[in-house]
Amino acid sequence: MRIHRLRLVDYRGVDAAEVTFAPTGVTVVQGPNEAGKTSLAEALDLLLDHYDDTQKAAVRAVKPLHRDAGAEITAELSAGPYRFTYTKRFHKDRATTLTVHEPAPASSTGREAHDAVQAMLAETVDLALWRAQRLTQDGSVEQADLREQTALARALDRSAAGPAAGDREDTLHERVIAEYRRYHTATGRPSKAVKEAVTDHEAACHDADLARKQLDEVEADVERCAALERDLAACRVRLRDHQRRLPELEAAWSQLSARRQEVHRLALAAELAEATVVTAAGVLQARQDLAADVQVAGAALAELRGEQSRAAPAAAAAERARDQAGREVGERSAALRDAQDRTVRARAAYERRRDRLDLELLAERAERVTDMQRQVAEAEAALDGARVDAALLARIEAAHLAVVEAEARLEGDHAVVAVRPLGAGPVQVGGRQVTDAQTLAVTAPLDVTVPGVVAVSVRPGRGVAALAAARDAAASHLVACLGEAGVADVAAARAAHRRREEAGRARADAHEALRRDLRDLTPDLLADKVRRLRERVGDVDLDTDLDTAREAVEQAEGAVATATEALTDAEQLLARAASEREGARHSRAELQGRVEAATARLQERSAALADARTEAADAAVAARADAAGEEADAAIRAHADAAADLDAADPDAVRAALDNARDAAERATAEARGLEHELLQIRARLEVRGEEGLADRLAEAESRVARTGVHRERTQARAAAARLLHETMTCRRDQARQAYVAPFRDKITALGRVVFGPDLAVSMDEDLAITSRTLHGVTVPFAELSAGAREQLAVIARLACAAITSDDGGVPLILDDALGHSDPARLEALGAVFSLAARDAQVIVLTCMPERYQHIGTARVVRLD
Repeated sequence: MRIHRLRLVDYRGVDAAEVTFAPTGVTVVQGPNEAGKTSLAEALDLLLDHYDDTQKAAVRAVKPLHRDAGAEITAELSAGPYRFTYTKRFHKDRATTLTVHEPAPASSTGREAHDAVQAMLAETVDLALWRAQRLTQDGSVEQADLREQTALARALDRSAAGPAAGDREDTLHERVIAEYRRYHTATGRPSKAVKEAVTDHEAACHDADLARKQLDEVEADVERCAALERDLAACRVRLRDHQRRLPELEAAWSQLSARRQEVHRLALAAELAEATVVTAAGVLQARQDLAADVQVAGAALAELRGEQSRAAPAAAAAERARDQAGREVGERSAALRDAQDRTVRARAAYERRRDRLDLELLAERAERVTDMQRQVAEAEAALDGARVDAALLARIEAAHLAVVEAEARLEGDHAVVAVRPLGAGPVQVGGRQVTDAQTLAVTAPLDVTVPGVVAVSVRPGRGVAALAAARDAAASHLVACLGEAGVADVAAARAAHRRREEAGRARADAHEALRRDLRDLTPDLLADKVRRLRERVGDVDLDTDLDTAREAVEQAEGAVATATEALTDAEQLLARAASEREGARHSRAELQGRVEAATARLQERSAALADARTEAADAAVAARADAAGEEADAAIRAHADAAADLDAADPDAVRAALDNARDAAERATAEARGLEHELLQIRARLEVRGEEGLADRLAEAESRVARTGVHRERTQARAAAARLLHETMTCRRDQARQAYVAPFRDKITALGRVVFGPDLAVSMDEDLAITSRTLHGVTVPFAELSAGAREQLAVIARLACAAITSDDGGVPLILDDALGHSDPARLEALGAVFSLAARDAQVIVLTCMPERYQHIGTARVVRLD
């Protein structure tokens, strides 16, 4: 489809407007607001979609308010093999006319014309694509909906070299989906019919299993009842045997219990005797240890006193060495302070000399800056007074040349009058009296009079008068230019211009010299630095130069370093002497502490030994230990004899036999009671189950299982077939859509790289919508891009669609004031994209901001005023 011409008459506030569009390429319709640009796109929709007598609000809204007339729309369109002119008038004097130019001329009016246009468009135009390829003022900058665009699908089919999809395939796919939905939900789960088939079969199997289980339970209960009767009789016999053995075992255990108590008493007596032996041995060992401690403490005290006497001379020597090192540190500290004072004085003298040198250099710079500022001011004053610039001098030179040329032309063409008086009588020429011969050029009327004799009037020709007028005009213009320049003649103007140029060069040179002298300062900062240096230096006269002062500083600093090093050595020696003295003091104090501790321990151990011997002599303690040992041996032998007699009677075996007999009797009693209870329950169940008809119920349940099983298998087989068919066809359609996406994505990428760069890549979904953009290795979802980037990609996608569908006729791409979010660099790149994509497509741009589209080199521009 192509729009060749569109005309509006009495449309809203537009009295009349007509635009002719290029059939291919870009047509930019520009104009101010309310000039009717947006009305062009709106009017085309009203023309194609509505009858001329409609009362819809969209049509009522375009009725002109400033006159009683009906809005009229005329469009010349081509679609497929058809080319026609279509006109509608709404509101007043309604009319619809259609003139078909190709392939065969035809005409119609009214609804017949409307229906004929609709039929031609339905036959040749993808109307869904026509609606998608529109970006209006109130439209979104997002992407066009291209999911169901058949023209685009055909073009992409051809690009992908695949078979074209048709209506039969769409119908078959819908039937496959309907069959799939009979057996599956939208999420792929089994439908209610499949679930009911499975549930019915499972319920029938459950009923059959329950009936079979109940019948098996009755048979098992009959067998169990007979077994229980046999087990109950045997259990009662075992119970009577266990009850007969219990009295004999209880009597034997009573006798063994009394003997075990006697053995326990003898064991306690043996343990008490052993404890007495341990106590007596401990007392004896403590007495012996105390005597040994007294001997050891005396020997240790003697050894420590020997060490104390040997350590005294070393401590005195360390004390003397520390005092000597302290005196050395004091002397070297005083020497360092003296060197530091000399360094401070030398550095201060050096700083004063360097400040004096800086002051002299800065003062010279300040004088040069002042001189350059004066030269700049003089040059600027000269420039202000010299009004003859290059342009004015050129005008004066041109005016002077015009005067010279005019005078030359006049000299060659004017008449000449020669007057020579012959007598004494007066002769007047041009009102002036002449007395000698003169030759005058006649450029204006001239009178020659001899009073009382003759009067001659000479008139120049009309050509001479024109040349004279031209000469006078050129002279007047020259005088005006000289007056503007304030000079008397051309030579003075040239001299004034030379003076202006010299002043300009002088100002530039002064500015450059000023820049070099100031560098990173300003005149005020430079003056401030000079002032502060003067205050710091003062009027002191320095008798040495800067190098001598620097050498004095270096010598003083060397003396400080030498004194510092000497002081460091002395301090290290002092630290070592102090450490040795402290070590000697610490050792002496430690020995003194150890001597005092050894003396106290000896006194303590000696007093304890004396007290112990006062309470009991050493021999008495040893005798008590021997007696306790003999008593303990006797008690241990008595306990061992009684324990051996008890072990021979084997009391554990007797106790185990008694406990086992009791447990067996209790178990037999409980077992008999359990058998009796279970037997009663089974007999009660058999009485109840005998009246339920379990065999008939089982047969009926098995028949229902077979019937529901067949139904379930058939339903599941149909569901599996429907799923397989649906998955196969969906996979095939997805493959076809992926084949669509590739050429469309490639076209968008090729156009987009003109704007975003050569590493642009885009991702698209099966609905032909851009999902993400990758640039410089960074992938960003489409929705998270800036408004400008989304708008640019949306326009590029529409241009790609227009380019791809152009071979199938396509539809015009209409953009109404788009690209409002794009920066100048992107707009310039988009101009190339428009030119490239619109070679075979029709693109119509409506805008009040023509600078957005100034970079479309092939655009045709139509202006609406």
